[in-house]
Amino acid sequence: MSKRDKLIQKLRNQPNGISPQEAEKILIYLGFEFRNQVGSHKHFLRVVNGKSQRFDLLMNKSPVKRYLVDNLLEIIDGE
Repeated sequence: MSKRDKLIQKLRNQPNGISPQEAEKILIYLGFEFRNQVGSHKHFLRVVNGKSQRFDLLMNKSPVKRYLVDNLLEIIDGE
């Protein structure tokens, strides 16, 4: 099992135990690119079939909020 698969498995099994750094790695694996940072928020962007998707990640809160984990899982399941 690759590191990517292990992180995604952890995302599914322990949604309240994901650190911002792990969430950032998952976003990069999904094809998101870091755009900028405003304060403690990192902004990521990816373009799929001419449509852009934006994801904002709060870096100073550990663990990552549950609604952000749910959004990540929706993106993963949509692929």
